[in-house]
Amino acid sequence: MSAQNQPLHPSFVTLYRVEDILTVVAQWLPWGSLNLLAFWPAPGPSVSWQEKRRRVFDAISPFVSRTIASDFFRELESCQGLITGSVVRHVLRSGLHEAPYPPFDLNIIVPKGVGNSLRVLLRDNGYIDYDRDPPRDLALSIVKVELFEKWHEGLRKRLYITIATARKSTLHALVSSRSTADMNAISGDTVYSFYPRTTLQGEGLEVMGRLAKEPGGRQTGKDVVLSTRNDHWTRSCGVYCPMMHRKTYQDQGVARYRWSYLTDGVRAPAPSRPESLDDLFNRDPIEWQVNPVCHNPKCSGMALYDFRRSYLSQ
Repeated sequence: MSAQNQPLHPSFVTLYRVEDILTVVAQWLPWGSLNLLAFWPAPGPSVSWQEKRRRVFDAISPFVSRTIASDFFRELESCQGLITGSVVRHVLRSGLHEAPYPPFDLNIIVPKGVGNSLRVLLRDNGYIDYDRDPPRDLALSIVKVELFEKWHEGLRKRLYITIATARKSTLHALVSSRSTADMNAISGDTVYSFYPRTTLQGEGLEVMGRLAKEPGGRQTGKDVVLSTRNDHWTRSCGVYCPMMHRKTYQDQGVARYRWSYLTDGVRAPAPSRPESLDDLFNRDPIEWQVNPVCHNPKCSGMALYDFRRSYLSQ
């Protein structure tokens, strides 16, 4: 009997189950590929859910220990809050081909009048909070900022969590960010990215002169490169053109990656689940624009802008 026709040894089948192999491989998959794994036959979906949960928990672990991570997300979901900032970018760029900078802050946006139990949870775990005035350029979208601070003995540094109270809605506050790099969020069941093409490459585009740089300049942050122009883009902008007036209602540009803080990946029944960011997309329609000018030579928007400018100058 040839080696090709010989059955596998029972010990091989026992030691190397398909689920075990997928679990190891999933640890090195880029975030997008990891989400595609959820559409594979079993055990692909369960492996994908567990790995996404591990990555999100790992990203917040410097600020929120894994022992209370499920409680943290339960409170976050109950108050319809969103995580933003470097934690979300770290999750989106995790995987084999990326070496993301460790998260350096944990920012949370909550609606007005909610989130008290979330604040209590942080205080019970050693955080001391202070009230801060919102940044002047965000005063139209943020009404209040609370800074939670704690000394981490193991890391030998202070940890900071910011809770910002939205003036109108969490969705409005999110799309009112200073750059596209901040238009990413994690809720209790979904990771959102409004500009995934640039975010996954570690880039962000400023929103209408909100960043203090010279026109055309680029600023390298801790985990992202921020630009005032997109003239370095090498393909057509599509729905991510900075000139486009995007609307949250039926928006085609936002990427949604489902996940769950529950071990089995099961969401709460719809009647008992609080309103999510997805619900706000249709209930609270918002329009925004990144920049009135597109500098991408591959984009039809730039060609249209140049045509209008030449026509008006005649």
